[in-house]
Amino acid sequence: MKGTDTKMNSAQRFSTNRLIAKTAIRSAGGIVSSQSRVASEIGARVMAKGGNAVDAAIATSFALHVCEPWMSGLGGGGGMLIHDANSGQTTTVDFPMLAPSGARPENYPLNSGQDADLFGWPGVKDARNRIGGASIAIPGQVAGMALALDKYGTRRWADLMAPAIELAEEGLPLDWYANLMISSEKDDMQRYSENAELFQGSVKPPQRGADQTRLRNAPLIGTMRKLRDHGPRAFYEGPVAEAITRDIQRFGGTVNKADLQAYQANIRAPRKVQYRDATVAFLPELTGGDAIIEVLKILTEHAPSQNAAPGPDDFINIAGALEAMWQDRLEHAGDRERRMSDACTTHLSVVDADGNVVSMTQTLLSPFGCRRMLPETGLFMNNGMYWFDPRPGRPNSIAPGKRPLGNYSPCLAFHKDRIISLGAAGGRRIIPAVTQILKFMIDHGMGLEEAMHHPRIDVSGGAYLVADPRLGKITLERLAASFDVVSSIPTPIPNVYAIVSAVVRGVAANEGLSEPVNPWSDAVSTDAVSENANTATRAAPSTDQRKII
Repeated sequence: MKGTDTKMNSAQRFSTNRLIAKTAIRSAGGIVSSQSRVASEIGARVMAKGGNAVDAAIATSFALHVCEPWMSGLGGGGGMLIHDANSGQTTTVDFPMLAPSGARPENYPLNSGQDADLFGWPGVKDARNRIGGASIAIPGQVAGMALALDKYGTRRWADLMAPAIELAEEGLPLDWYANLMISSEKDDMQRYSENAELFQGSVKPPQRGADQTRLRNAPLIGTMRKLRDHGPRAFYEGPVAEAITRDIQRFGGTVNKADLQAYQANIRAPRKVQYRDATVAFLPELTGGDAIIEVLKILTEHAPSQNAAPGPDDFINIAGALEAMWQDRLEHAGDRERRMSDACTTHLSVVDADGNVVSMTQTLLSPFGCRRMLPETGLFMNNGMYWFDPRPGRPNSIAPGKRPLGNYSPCLAFHKDRIISLGAAGGRRIIPAVTQILKFMIDHGMGLEEAMHHPRIDVSGGAYLVADPRLGKITLERLAASFDVVSSIPTPIPNVYAIVSAVVRGVAANEGLSEPVNPWSDAVSTDAVSENANTATRAAPSTDQRKII
């Protein structure tokens, strides 16, 4: 039966008359857009001191590990697209999580239940594919940053790590949003004594004034200092790598020293698709980019409305294309419905004054990844094994060294005289979010600010379509004639429409903007930090003066 829901869900309690908006940042200089204003400022300062977009992205990436420890970090993975202004070439740095050499389907025995987290897989004994040591896949984040810097960056590794280390030493201020994000995972987090020691006395109602509680992770600070001083290979070889594998194996995981030592990030050609008069580039395999390409191909069969804003027919076509894609994707992936839960991902977009552009998404998969801090290093590692279907014999089943099917979708769109760098956080919600922002800008001629504020729908392969009530009565009624619709206003948590960050390289100026409803995300230009550029990103002491190692 189609229609809109009649029950009052939690999101319907929020006012539909409120106005939450962010102004797009415009500058002839560089801009960083990310899920943390503090991290964006660090990236902007790197460019203000002469670094390029890749340098800024790497410094922002490290800072996000400290600013949003539940979203991404050194123990995760992801991918980056880079457009080089001089050569006009676009490439990718691919650093996914991989199943360890000891991964076997029989290590994840099924039980009679069903998983209640992101994907709704058949239940696994002790949820070992989702939490704890057995859920950890080989991380690629550090290797990815090292490769990007080596091939495309200009700064020293130690200098790009230094600001994040300073943030870690100061500690993360636990305001209302940080408390909410940490508390939302308490059911899984409180299983482990290591977490209790870290968060003991920290997570409580926010304090007023300067006495705000701060979260300091002393083992992580030590680990980051070692990586600063000895270079990125220290994560995969030597004492840091040995400490990582000791804790993982003590907690029941199979990642070993050989797995870490053998890991390599890769430079690959992007996968491109022509959509209308735009060329859109994505990561080449087993990400949400493949899904968006299929959706865009379906949308090309439908002429967009000629109005400046998308109309009811546009959203009917978007919903139909997404539903068709999910039916095919989930059948071949062996996936199922998911509950409305926040995945643990962060996206950042960067443009510099020379026109180099970066789009990068990094993730731990679930919030805090495996949910158990490694006590020797202070790291929260990924739970990348949860991406795999635990049932044997399926396309996305567990196998040694295998790459899982993910949904992160950083992209670069080349449209007329502008380059759009775009991506999002939010698990499967990334795919409809990125699709719609692209459509708004390419089909309807919207600028970045207008596109980011326009109401969206979410079709993520679940039992219903989620629609922003601000789309209007006619559009909602048209959608309800074909889909089971749940109406939901955007809220910071859960963010049912994904958290988008973007920049645009234009002729007159660069632009940047982040998700309006997210309280921390922001775009920052080099103009905003240039007055303080001489006091930013100090060079850290290092035993190695080379750029990498």
